[in-house]
Amino acid sequence: MYRILVVDDEPIILSGIRFLLDWQKYDCEIIATERNGLDAYEVIRNEHPDIVITDIKMPVMDGLELLEKCSSEFPYVVFLILTSLEEFKLAKEAIRYNACDYLLKTELDPQILSSALVRAKAECDRRHSLMRNITFENFKKDELSSIIANLMVMRDISNEVQLLLFKNGLLDSYAFLGVFFEYPVSNLEKIWTVSDYDRLFGWEGEVVDKIMLPACRSVFHVSPVSGKKSMYLFFMSGMDPTSWPAVVQRLDSRVSKASGLVTGLKTTVRTSGHYSGKENLKQARHELELACAGYYLGKEPDSLETLELDGLFPKIERDIKNGDIPSLKADFKTIRDTVGGVEHGISQISFLLSALKSATDSAIAAIGVPDRDRFEDIFSVIPYLSRRTLVLTFLDDVQRELEQTLSSMNGDGRNQIIDKARSYVLENVCRRISLSDVASHACVSSGYLSQYFKKITGISLVDYINQMKVVKAKELMASGMDKINEIATALGYDNIYYFSKVFKKVSGMTPSGYMRKLSGKTEPSYRDA
Repeated sequence: MYRILVVDDEPIILSGIRFLLDWQKYDCEIIATERNGLDAYEVIRNEHPDIVITDIKMPVMDGLELLEKCSSEFPYVVFLILTSLEEFKLAKEAIRYNACDYLLKTELDPQILSSALVRAKAECDRRHSLMRNITFENFKKDELSSIIANLMVMRDISNEVQLLLFKNGLLDSYAFLGVFFEYPVSNLEKIWTVSDYDRLFGWEGEVVDKIMLPACRSVFHVSPVSGKKSMYLFFMSGMDPTSWPAVVQRLDSRVSKASGLVTGLKTTVRTSGHYSGKENLKQARHELELACAGYYLGKEPDSLETLELDGLFPKIERDIKNGDIPSLKADFKTIRDTVGGVEHGISQISFLLSALKSATDSAIAAIGVPDRDRFEDIFSVIPYLSRRTLVLTFLDDVQRELEQTLSSMNGDGRNQIIDKARSYVLENVCRRISLSDVASHACVSSGYLSQYFKKITGISLVDYINQMKVVKAKELMASGMDKINEIATALGYDNIYYFSKVFKKVSGMTPSGYMRKLSGKTEPSYRDA
């Protein structure tokens, strides 16, 4: 049984957590509850619980002090932090001290708590395994891999871990390496979904592994601290320092070519410096963090700053609940200005977007927004946002979706985005139309428009464009134009074959077949369709 300690100064919270789950069902038991950090610390010293669920703000000793104290004395104890959006900055500090997860009190329910508990148990197993390895020096290959995989996640690389790697001969000659890539965006020919991105991520992983794993004597996967699915990170050991720059250049070229053939993704390889000795391990890790940030930011940062937006998320939640669109616009402008102006790391933006999702989810649930799944669809792309420019576009999409939802609930039935998209298509039906052109006219991103248009109208934008072009083609045929190649050119098609394929798909017959059946009656105007 996993032994649980719950710490909160509010009796109602302690009681609520105790009866929120059937703990035995999850192989857990609550061994104690305490109302301040100092008493909790004594329980941890004497009882050695596996998992501690603790509030941040408490008398005598708060949760952050408790976590900091235990992170060095009892590193095998896993902490789950209870917090509110107002305590967002403190929650970030908790993550620095290697907390496993944080839980918003306002959203705590059996499903959320049980999911966090599953993650905490897995982390508990991992830490206990690590401690056994260090204590008995019984290092198996898979256990060593697990330790190295978490090098980026650890707040501090302990002397024990450095000694472990040193004794296994991994710190004689080593470096960190990252392979970064950006996913394609939706267009008129293809709407990319999260499932598509997951497949590409898996395929890219196979490509990268086949090239990277034979490159050095010892190669290990490293888990990105942000959970991003836009990179693969490695710890590589046993290379010749004199040839390492040439090896990196060769790996970059091979990954780029293979990825172009298999996944079509454009890749970038970045590395830390080449080092030897356990005293340089932290510096090498820091350089990998800067490499990750450099790819994300699109520029090389000298250092990373903090995104100071802690008090904004409760305000966003209130503004959504109040339907205050002007204030919500100001909120998102503050986020965009900060994200665009501060040199920050990937883990920070992941944490910020998670807080934005929590605030949005809580607010739209409170006001009874129908079809809340569309917000899940929007936020589901967060792990795939590899660049700051994509994050800024994502923030625009979230803002527009919220404004559209609040306008609709306030009685504004007009859908300006859809109206603008349709208007552009009708006015340019005789030109070649691209998704980016339509999106620019509607003042939204291409990815947002492609998904939103189908959500509202029931058909994809490309199908709507094709329908309007076929209606116009019929109008031209009815007016006497009888050469198919001229009609195709007049509608902006580059080749007659593609035009004929579209015409048949929409109307059920070929252009020539339709013209043979024309009886002379005038087809309806495409503007009335």
